[in-house]
Amino acid sequence: MKFSRRSLLSAGTVLTVTPVAALAGDQTHKLQKAIDDAKGVLRLPAGKYLVSGLRIASNLQLEGVGGSTVLVGAPGSTILTVEDVDRITIRGVTFEGGDNGVMLRNSGGAICDNEFRGQEKTALQALDAKGLEISSNHVHDIGNNGIQVW
Repeated sequence: MKFSRRSLLSAGTVLTVTPVAALAGDQTHKLQKAIDDAKGVLRLPAGKYLVSGLRIASNLQLEGVGGSTVLVGAPGSTILTVEDVDRITIRGVTFEGGDNGVMLRNSGGAICDNEFRGQEKTALQALDAKGLEISSNHVHDIGNNGIQVW
């Protein structure tokens, strides 16, 4: 997928949730609302966000600040699930902790330039993908599986 600089600079939603350096509280509901309300692009500012069970069910470009936008998974959770989405893009996000980082089902798009750290089970799993690009992701200290494509 290619995007013009003009379209990236002029489109999208900037997250209104304030990141918390000390992870003072669960940000799941606020971040899920931002995902649900986003039209095309959702840009996450730098910071750490304690979340669990986030879901994306429509085409979306989710962008973080490489190395500085961190979604921290609550113990026993999957941080982000993407299901039945034709075009998802996730770029520049660090997924830290939780049982699983990102789970994709019956979805396509691009998962690029992300980092996965400390998941107990799987960093990134794709089931029944359609036109999915997975590239330039970094995987560290994963309990069972790094990247699985089934």
